[in-house]
Amino acid sequence: MRGTEKNCLTTFEYSAAAFVVGTLFMLVFDLLPAVGSLFAHGPAQIACIAVGLLAFAHFFIVRRGTWRTLSYFVLWPVFVLLFAVTLVRANVLAHLRGGLVWRGTLYPFSVLREKAGGSG
Repeated sequence: MRGTEKNCLTTFEYSAAAFVVGTLFMLVFDLLPAVGSLFAHGPAQIACIAVGLLAFAHFFIVRRGTWRTLSYFVLWPVFVLLFAVTLVRANVLAHLRGGLVWRGTLYPFSVLREKAGGSG
């Protein structure tokens, strides 16, 4: 996981608020169909199942000519959770350090934001 920190935080322009919002959106949109299909009731469950079936159909259309197997689709919620853990770890470590460590050098957020042109 060590090499992922720089790339994870660049996506959010080194902003903790953007990180929280982006990660929550990712979790909701990627996990809601699976979780809702299992635990929701009534119209919400039907909607989650419908979205899950559309995602399944999309998977089979897109996967032609690729290496992806059915296990890729079935394990997607696990992949999403692992990626979220990676994002959280990278963000927490970087904020505890006050910046990103890359190739043994600490780059403070102020410098990174300035170079990126963001205000974060």
